Amino acid sequence: MTVFFNCTPSVFAGTLVMAVLLAGTAPAHAIVSCTPEEREDVGQRRCLSQSLDASRVIVAAESHVHSSLRDAYSMLDVEAIPPAAEIRLPAGEAILAARNLRQGSAGKIIVWIDAMVNGRVAHSLMVAVRVHAERQVAYALHDLQAGQAIRSSDLGWRKEIVAYPLAPQSSTLPPLASVAPGTRLRVSLNQGETLQSHDLLPADAVIAGDQLNLRVVEGPVTLDLPVIAQQEARQGERLLVKRVSRIDATDANGPAMLARVVDRHLARALEQQR
Repeated sequence: MTVFFNCTPSVFAGTLVMAVLLAGTAPAHAIVSCTPEEREDVGQRRCLSQSLDASRVIVAAESHVHSSLRDAYSMLDVEAIPPAAEIRLPAGEAILAARNLRQGSAGKIIVWIDAMVNGRVAHSLMVAVRVHAERQVAYALHDLQAGQAIRSSDLGWRKEIVAYPLAPQSSTLPPLASVAPGTRLRVSLNQGETLQSHDLLPADAVIAGDQLNLRVVEGPVTLDLPVIAQQEARQGERLLVKRVSRIDATDANGPAMLARVVDRHLARALEQQR
């Protein structure tokens, strides 16, 4: 296309020199932003005017994995695998946002990273992160029976490597935790079996088979009747109990009654609650 200038030869020459100088100082591919059409057209290489630093991608992926999992494990080591190809972005400030952790093969987690430029997602990529996760678990040093009070000397501690950190993990006791006096086992454990936090009952809790007293108050008269718990309940919760046999104190053959747990050894008849 031919452009005609309405000017004198000297002005035209000066204008031409200025245009050449400006053209020499600006990269041919540099533009401020990309239109949607340019971004979708892979042939428009001039639209992609900056290279995304791979180290930023690595830091974003590792930080996201670490912050998401650090509270669940006693030791967490993460290492992101760098992108295999160069990532080109439009001109402008690039902001990285991590999202959507997904469990990969054993010891790996997949992270989605979005590169935002000028308020729009310019590029999204998956980053694989190698993860070495460990947690401290408590285990029984010898056979333990359901209902027995547990002591710190009954437990040992060992390190456990977790191959799939994103999979639901059973809750374990924190490392070097002290067991409160009177804490009991909800279930029996064999020697070497891992102890989970839900296996423990607080000292004031009752489990099925526990013997306790049922307190019945009628005016000035207070009776404590021997009963056996028919279910698990904690302090303040409702509890189904049965009167014990007069012949065998471990046999509950009386009628079932509702009560409310006061503590490990006492329940109050429900109709007595005010």
